[in-house]
Amino acid sequence: MNTNQRTATNKRTLRISNRLGMVAGAALFAMTASALTASYAMAEQGANSPPTAGQLQQQKKQAQPQQPQQNKQLQQLQNKQTQQQQQQNALKAQQQQRQAEAQQQQKLQQQKQAEQQQKLQQQQAAQQQNQARQLKQQAQQQQIIKQQQQQAQQQQINKQQQQQINKQQQVQQQQQIIKQQQQTIARQQAQIQRFDWNTYRPGQRPPLWAQYRQNFDPTPYQWARNAPRQYRIVNYAPPPGWRYQRWNYGQYYPRPYWQEQTYWLSNYQQYGLEPLPYGYVWVQNGPDALAVDSFSGVILQVIYGLFSGGGGLL
Repeated sequence: MNTNQRTATNKRTLRISNRLGMVAGAALFAMTASALTASYAMAEQGANSPPTAGQLQQQKKQAQPQQPQQNKQLQQLQNKQTQQQQQQNALKAQQQQRQAEAQQQQKLQQQKQAEQQQKLQQQQAAQQQNQARQLKQQAQQQQIIKQQQQQAQQQQINKQQQQQINKQQQVQQQQQIIKQQQQTIARQQAQIQRFDWNTYRPGQRPPLWAQYRQNFDPTPYQWARNAPRQYRIVNYAPPPGWRYQRWNYGQYYPRPYWQEQTYWLSNYQQYGLEPLPYGYVWVQNGPDALAVDSFSGVILQVIYGLFSGGGGLL
């Protein structure tokens, strides 16, 4: 039951008590008036005619029981009034106590509402702080992501630029290599120029020696390897005093073994041999083929095991 319902009940109880008091007072007044009327009538009758002994005795008998009864009724009415007054006081005290309790409860409720409001404000402030912190963190993360993206883009740009530079360098290197190869080919072609060996005399330089051998570098041509296949050569007669030796490039091949053109391999293409730089000739050394300088006898190239005994081509 709330405060308003309690107040309405107390007011209703107070009105009922007031009505009961009014009814009791009216009843007391009526009894008192009735007794006075009866006494007045008896006195008037006695004045008109003297009562007899029997009437006097009867009146005395009637008067004796009426007085205590009236006193009893008065006492009951007073008791009822006292009880009503006590009830009214009790109701009033209860009402005051309930009002005090209601005020205390209202005060507690207001205090509770104030605490809830303060708590709500604190929660709102905390939420605002959290939102601000989250927004700050999001901004920082976005900044970091933006920086990472920029770095990645810059790295990609740098990578592409580096790739372009590498490609350009590769192209330049390839062009340089092609240029060098072209120069080498041109030099080789110039060095491989042949002349009429019929005009050659042993121990003399070929006619265009100064033109083709002035800046000649034999290093790229120096090598010694095994033959990929063998050929049979017919009627091979070694030079006088010849004995087999495994020669290597850079060594001097004895002049008696190569100065005569009869020991040259003029048909070297038949044995898979390549043309030589200007002034060099292919010479047979038993089973091997040697590229020899026709002026100094220095060996430029060696192919081991190119020939085998017997006749015919393998």
